[in-house]
Amino acid sequence: MFTKAIKLSAGLLVILLSVGCSSDDDTNGETLTYYEHIKPIVDDKCVTCHTEGKIGPFTLNNYEEVKAHGLVSKAYVSNKVMPPWPPDNTCNSYKYDRSLTDDQIDMFVSWVDGGMLEGDPANTPQNRDNDQGGLSRVDLTLTAEEYTPQQTPDDYRCFLIRWPETYTERKYVTGFNAIPGDLKSVHHIIAFLASADQVAGYERMDANEAGAGYTCFGASGGPVIGTVGAWAPGGAGRDLPDGLGIAVDPGALIVLQVHYNILTGTPSPDKTSIDLKIDDAVEHEAAMLPWTNPIWLLGSTMSIPAGNSDVHHSFTSDPTLFFTGGRPFDIYTTFLHMHMLGTKTSMVIERSDGDEECLISIPRWDFNWQDFYDFADGPVRINPGDTLKLDCHWDNSEENQPVIDGQLLPPRNVAWGEGSTDEMCLGSIFGVVVE
Repeated sequence: MFTKAIKLSAGLLVILLSVGCSSDDDTNGETLTYYEHIKPIVDDKCVTCHTEGKIGPFTLNNYEEVKAHGLVSKAYVSNKVMPPWPPDNTCNSYKYDRSLTDDQIDMFVSWVDGGMLEGDPANTPQNRDNDQGGLSRVDLTLTAEEYTPQQTPDDYRCFLIRWPETYTERKYVTGFNAIPGDLKSVHHIIAFLASADQVAGYERMDANEAGAGYTCFGASGGPVIGTVGAWAPGGAGRDLPDGLGIAVDPGALIVLQVHYNILTGTPSPDKTSIDLKIDDAVEHEAAMLPWTNPIWLLGSTMSIPAGNSDVHHSFTSDPTLFFTGGRPFDIYTTFLHMHMLGTKTSMVIERSDGDEECLISIPRWDFNWQDFYDFADGPVRINPGDTLKLDCHWDNSEENQPVIDGQLLPPRNVAWGEGSTDEMCLGSIFGVVVE
């Protein structure tokens, strides 16, 4: 497969040099220690990934481990590379925020510069408010076929999971979580939803490729009616907002896309499952509305010329004309998607009175860290006459090409497509039509 050309040691050296040094070992005159000041930050924001068997390359479960990786962690924390949190928090605020505040970053840096003092375990703060999500109950578990990744370092595989035949009437998914079988290799999961009349096409695609599932970069490889959820490292699952549910009819199909990332070692077998919270009825039927320029799907119209380091395309229109019959739409969640050449992307509501409201902005796009983002302060309403602007930038220069089979690809003209060396500019808004 492919990955970005990364010179890890040189890149880390640049980061380390950019951090600088400080002789301060306290903040506001208070001596900083691991147990009192640093452990709460690490437990809340880091341990979900940096635990044995999970995607983090080392564990951070105790003082000795945090101290051993203190200098490297300081570099990545100072440059806001870790914990991974792509959104610009000046655009909007989101639930389950993994990012560190400036005060937390300063505290961690000062602790490292001050000698990484251990302190007294008795001083560890108790009863901290750490809402990182979680599924309130599990009504249905669906499991994909066992699969061992075949391509390194990245393998994108889709597995077909039929909706239970015992569900003879419409049900509503009101919560989602994913349970990777091999936490070291599974990098993200998206559960696409296909209708009964789309099943045959997917079964043909699955049958045409040997082994469990089929290769599917970027999306499901076929038409879908939406998604029932997604998972990324550190995710604990989540309930949908109160009263909302995703409708699933009898005969439906879950197309489970799993991205495996194998950087070191031998790939292990994986058998990923998803947990669903199911209800018979909800107050509001929710939907995920895709947002992109339909003309781009024709191919060459979204041109990204070879050698150009900053290519820009945008699309602006009124989504209520496309999807809601001219009725308002309350947006609870947003999502953005590009491929490997993307550099930054955003989605903004342009109000009919001339004001703007930022929904989501990702100023440093990284294909490996994609997620759905729920607004912390409740839904944002888009009204008829408002427009939704999707903005995407790419770098198609010689230095920013993917590596395939150990070779840096030469720049080529790129346009919209499903392939790993094609590109996309896609947004989604999840919510309900206001009656």
